[in-house]
Amino acid sequence: MSVFDRWLKRSPEEEQRLDTRVRDLVDPFSHINEQSNRLAALPPYLEKQRELGKELIREIDLDEERIGEPAALDIVWDHFLSRRSTVRRQRKGRGRKSLSDEYRYDMKTLDLIEKMAAIFSSALEKSIPELTWTVAHDPEGKYILEGRPVLRGFPGMIPEMNPAQVILNIANRSMGSDKREVLSELFQRWLQSADRGEEEAEEDS
Repeated sequence: MSVFDRWLKRSPEEEQRLDTRVRDLVDPFSHINEQSNRLAALPPYLEKQRELGKELIREIDLDEERIGEPAALDIVWDHFLSRRSTVRRQRKGRGRKSLSDEYRYDMKTLDLIEKMAAIFSSALEKSIPELTWTVAHDPEGKYILEGRPVLRGFPGMIPEMNPAQVILNIANRSMGSDKREVLSELFQRWLQSADRGEEEAEEDS
């Protein structure tokens, strides 16, 4: 069955399920209003992410001790390239600029992206011990990551990040491309950002 045929047979309900899956991937606490309740929901969320990461490690038969090595992240990314699958978006818009504006990942691929984000998070935590998890919050409610789980403690210009959003972004940008080493290059950029931040702190002291 072609991608186009799959698009013709999908219902609005299926499209809505994909929308909901993407939202839950990057903003799992969207249904929780109070910051204190979001913080209470963080530990079980992190436990689930660790289990998802371990599940992917078992799937690709990767040594868990290697997480944090660029070569291991290359294996994870190659696995994603070999398993990803897309469907055409039902809602059309004007001014299409990229492939991800016309197509989107299917449910199984979104599940894989979540597992990949979990491994990416573990690699960062292993390489930068100062990182901690929290729920982004701005009392004014104007923060783009408001209410979302973030890794905080990067000493560079950007102190925190939502790993799931970052991984979804690079997956979308890589749609239609077979470029390898994308995940390890992203990992190295965040490590270099942390290194620059430490150097700037030393200069200011």
